[in-house]
Parts: sequence; C-alpha cells; structure tokens
Amino acid sequence: MRDFENPFENSVEPQSEDLKKVAAEKIMNTDSLLDQIEALTTLVEDCKLSDEFFAQWGDCIKKVADRFSLTPMQTVLLMPYIGSPDECLSQRDLSRFFKCPATRLFKVSADLTTLVRRRYLSRQHRFHGDSLAMSDFAKKSFEKEQVLPVSNINGLSPKEFMKEFRGILEECLCSNNITCDDLLEETDLIVKENPQLKIVQVLKDYHLTDVKNDENMLIVLYFCKRLVCDFQGDISLEQLSRLFDDFYIHGRAFQRGNHELVKMGILEPSGETMQIKEMFRLSNEAREKFLSEFDEIIEAKNQEEGNTNLFRIVKADGVKAKSLFYSPSNQKEIDILSDLLTVEHFNGIRKNLLDNNMRPGFNCLFYGAPGTGKTETVLQLARATGRDVMSVDISAIRDKWYGDTEKHAREIFEAYAALVKKRDITPILLFNEADALLSVRTSVGNGHSTDKTENAIQNIFLEGMENLDGIMVATTNLSENLDPAFERRFIYKVKFEKPSLEAKTAIWKSLMPALSDADAHTLASQFDFSGGQIENIARKSFVEQLLFSKEPSLERLIELCSQEKLENAAPRRAMGFGASKAA
Repeated sequence: MRDFENPFENSVEPQSEDLKKVAAEKIMNTDSLLDQIEALTTLVEDCKLSDEFFAQWGDCIKKVADRFSLTPMQTVLLMPYIGSPDECLSQRDLSRFFKCPATRLFKVSADLTTLVRRRYLSRQHRFHGDSLAMSDFAKKSFEKEQVLPVSNINGLSPKEFMKEFRGILEECLCSNNITCDDLLEETDLIVKENPQLKIVQVLKDYHLTDVKNDENMLIVLYFCKRLVCDFQGDISLEQLSRLFDDFYIHGRAFQRGNHELVKMGILEPSGETMQIKEMFRLSNEAREKFLSEFDEIIEAKNQEEGNTNLFRIVKADGVKAKSLFYSPSNQKEIDILSDLLTVEHFNGIRKNLLDNNMRPGFNCLFYGAPGTGKTETVLQLARATGRDVMSVDISAIRDKWYGDTEKHAREIFEAYAALVKKRDITPILLFNEADALLSVRTSVGNGHSTDKTENAIQNIFLEGMENLDGIMVATTNLSENLDPAFERRFIYKVKFEKPSLEAKTAIWKSLMPALSDADAHTLASQFDFSGGQIENIARKSFVEQLLFSKEPSLERLIELCSQEKLENAAPRRAMGFGASKAA
C-alpha cells in the first residue's frame, strides 16, 4: 500500500513551554471558537497523549471540549484534522503529530470512532488505507464558528427512529461520509438505544440483534425503511448489495432461495428472472409485525401517492347524497349489494365464508353504456354503508404504468390491504374505467414488450383479485372484450342498462324540479339519453337561468338536447394498453 506523504513533516520543532503557556492563556481568555481551536492545536502538538499532559493543561482542554460536547481525549484527537482540513491522516500521521507510539493510538481507537459517529471525521479508506479526514459537515460548521449538534438517539419515537436510520443510510449510500462498516455499527447502536420500540422488540424476537445476525438486521431495517419512507416494497439484489462491501454470500443465498431471512419467512421473492430470484419484499406477516407502529405514516404516504394519480381516498362522509334511478332488474341487483355491504351483514357473511374454506373477498363488475350511473352507484353504496373508497383510475395513470409496470400494480393491492387493516369498516377498492385492464390478454410469443407489460400487469391484478380480502368494484363501458379469466373472478356482474321511459322521466324531474310532468315525459320520450347526458342538459339549463334570470322554455330544452350528441361521431375507441391495436 502506498505510503502517503506526512503532512506534518515540515512542522516546527516541539513547541516550547513558553509557546504552550501563551496558547493556554489564549484559550482561557477568548470566546472565539476558531481562536481556541488554533491555540489548542499548538498546545497539543507533540504532547505524546500522556497523562502528564492532560493533568497539566486539563482546564484549557476541558474548556474547548465542553463547547464540542466531547471528552478531553476526543477533543485533542480532533485538533490535527482541523489543522490540516484537506488532508487524510493515517495513524502514522497522528503518531508523528503527537510524538506518541502507535500502541497509544490503538488505545484511543474508540474515541476516533466517536468522532466519526459525531460526523467531525469521515473515513477515507477507499482511497487512503484506513485514513480519516475532517468531514464536510465539520468544515461548514467551523466556517460559521459553530460546533456540530449532539444527536440524541435514545428514547426515539417510531418516526424519529426511522428518520435517524434513513439519515445514516444516506450518509453511507449517497454522500459516502461513512463506510458500510460504520453503517452497520451505527445501526446497531440506535437499535440498542431504543428497546421501547415495537420494531426493535420484533428484531429481538427473531434474534436479529445478536452480533452474528447484525447484517441480517440491517437488511430487514432497509426493507422497512424503503416501505415507510419511500413506499417501495420490492427491492433488487443490486440495491441490497450497496449495504455491504462484500455481498457475495448474501447474494448467492438470496438467488438460491435459501437465505436465512427467506427461511425465517421475513422476506419472500417478488419476481424472478430466468428462474433466478432477483427481487424481494417483506412478507405480509413480517410487514404486520415489524411495521405496526408505522401504519399512520404509511397511510399518509398512500394518500400522498394518491394525489399523484395512482389512487385517491374518497371518504364515505364526503360523498353527497344523490337520487339514482334504475331499471327494475338493476334495482334488484343494487338492493342485494346494498344489503350485503351493510356492516352487520358483510362481517357475518365474510366470517361464514372463511369458516367454510371459501374466499372472503367480493369482486364486482359494473358494466354498461357511459353515463348509466356505474361510478355514482359505487359512491352512493359507499355513503350508505359508511365505507371509504380507494379509487384507482386506470386511464389516468396508464402512461405511468409503462415506466413502473408491475411495481405500481402490486402497490395498489398492498396499499388496499393495509387500508383494510387500518379501517374498522372495510373500504371499497374501485377501478374506474378499467376497460383496458379487463380486455383479453395478448399472445406474446414474439410480440412487443408493451404486450408483455400489459399481460404481466393483468396477471398481477388477477392474483390480487384471487387473494382479495375486501370489496373490489371495476367499472367498464366495454364488456364484449372481457377476458374470461377476469369474468370468472367477479362474483357479482351488474349490467347497467339505459334508463326506461319511466326512469328517464323521473331523472328529468329530479334534476329539474320546475319541469311539469308532461314536459318531463316529452323530453324522456323524444331523447334516449342516459342519466349522465340528462344531467349535462340540466346544468346547461341552470347556467342559462342564471344568465337570463328565467327558466328555459321546453323549446329551448329540446334545442339543448339536440346539441348533446355530436354529429357523425366516430366509434368510441378503447383507452389504455390495447388502444393502438383497437384503432
């Protein structure tokens, strides 16, 4: 290994007692941090780190040490690094500076580790053997005549614990301020300092806090951090490898499926490439055990993700009451679903299904022409039964899926499962306008990569429906291309028909109460509109009433109805994954 140039070889001869006295007097008589550091650097040079030195100048050293919240020894050890802020100093360099034997430095190695942990020093062994250098944190702090704050790592809350662990990870993996060995040591320290946390108790239950299992503990906490902080459940072996200087043994064990964490049921493969396992995630059981303290944080992250169009949460009490009109056959089916979704019926039926070894989930398909009330029916059912709705709009996020593919598909079902556990009343998972998702899958023998992506996502949704413990509703305007695999998994399939003459008349009256029965009947007879189209006319009529301070006449309403449908409109094209082929 290269023997680096000694940064202290041009130093002056050992400081005289007079110079040391001047330096000591300066320390005691100034409040300037930089002046104190400069004087102490002069005082400690060639001190041999002897007991006599600390006894003679103890008051001066303690005054500076108290400002740093360090011990006298740690403060003395820091001085040569501050004196050579851009140099990487080895133990040989320190030995020359202090004029002490190497064995003396071996005895204070723990103090040097503390300086690294406090971020005054950073390890540089990647390029400079086992050298240390003053950290960028310390440099910036000293430029402002400030010391680095003391981080309290005991008695942390779950959120503070995860924030602390995240900070350590970033300093190792992103900033390179600490090494992988430091990461392991500091992770072990914050775990030991926080025995009150549930996540730490579970680590102990699995014996992951034992010295021989410290690397497995780091892996588990990394998975937990990615879920809580980044909302990422699936992690590749390449990402895991960054945690260790030598990941070979772990990597081979993961690929073969016999890693200790997999055998313990904590981790499970989440994807395979050429029959070699490359992606892993926390098992559902492990997530429930390790992350029970973080439910609120994860749910808040779910809400945040929902705002980016992956999904959004619609509160039951936020849905406005609305009168809906159905054909007699539709009304009967909706009434059955309404009875099923009442809390007392749903919970009892679910329990009986489980007792009889049947799947407890309810997958429902609402299909039919646009504007027939499919989505609004879901919202009104949710309002009537007190159920929140986790609403996923496939058409709104289809571009995102091409980039993130299976990851987001899994996240939806994982987020819904977490929401079910959190809520006292099971929420509804709504896939709105799921036309492309439910269409027949394509043959991908020599097909496009997009075909493979579409089919992979559809397969994940089929699996999610199969394992659903809750209530899912998918709405679609196109049922003719429904994949048989999806059709089998829908226990309730409700076809929303265009309203009958009587229903249309009732809709006109409900939306425009000032209409006479005869006018409402005339409009219902003359125009074969869905409820959504009638609502459009009612809104335009209301706007004109505000503009002209009078209600539009029947003739004007007929004119507005005539404008509702586009002339020579092209046939509706499927949106989403199969759009190009449909065109």
